[in-house]
Amino acid sequence: GGVHCQLVAAIIARAAPQVRVTVYDFDEEVAQCEIAGSSYAILFCQHAVVVKYTKQAAAENDIVNLSLGFLVSPQRRFLSEKGCEKSQLPWQYFYDMLRVIQEAQAHGVVFVASAGNLAVNALGFPACVTGVYAAAVLERRAAYKPETISLASYSNYARGAYALPIGGVLIDPNGGIWLGTSFSAPVLSGLMAYALAMECGYIVTDGLQITTKAGNLPIPRIEDCAKENL
Repeated sequence: GGVHCQLVAAIIARAAPQVRVTVYDFDEEVAQCEIAGSSYAILFCQHAVVVKYTKQAAAENDIVNLSLGFLVSPQRRFLSEKGCEKSQLPWQYFYDMLRVIQEAQAHGVVFVASAGNLAVNALGFPACVTGVYAAAVLERRAAYKPETISLASYSNYARGAYALPIGGVLIDPNGGIWLGTSFSAPVLSGLMAYALAMECGYIVTDGLQITTKAGNLPIPRIEDCAKENL
C-alpha cells in the first residue's frame, strides 16, 4: 500500500497506457490487524485482508498483479513444481487465497506475482502456485567487462519463473529508493495487459512471448538464463 502501491500502479500504467488500472490499497485494514494479539493472529488477519481484495480484483479485472508474497510450508499438493519459500505456518493459512486464485483461473483470470526478495531457489506464495506467472528480476552489472545482465542479488529464482530485465529498482518523487521483485511483477502484468488491449495476445511456450503489433517480445524463464549468472 501507500507509495509501494502507487509505484506498482504507475509501472502498469506506463507499460499499458491503453488499459484501465484499478488500485486496491489496503494499508489501513492491514494496520488494524496489529491489535489482533499474537503474531499468528496478526498474520491470519493480514492474510484475510489480502484474500478479500484479491477476490474483488479477480472479479473486476482480466489480469491481477500481486506485488506481495508470503512464506509457505513446502511439499503441499496445491503447489507447483516451482517450489516455495519455507514457513512454519499451517497450510490452512493459505487455503482461502489458493481457492480464490484457482476459481478465478478457471474463469480465465491471469495472475502475476512477485517472486520474492530472499535470494533463494524458491518462490513466495502465491508466486509458487501452479498457473501464476512469477516475476524475478535481472540487473545490469556495469562493474563487469563486458557489462553483463544477471539475476539481481536479492531476487528469488526457481524453475518456471520469468526473468524481467527492468523494474527492480525505482526512485520515488521524494528521492526514496525502492528495490524488489514487487516492481518486476507489474512490468510483466503491464506487458500482458497491453497485448490483450491491442488484441494481439500472449503465447506461452517454453518461455513467455508477448506478441504485439510492434513485434514479439520474448521473456525468458529463469532456467534459460546463463547458469553462471544465477
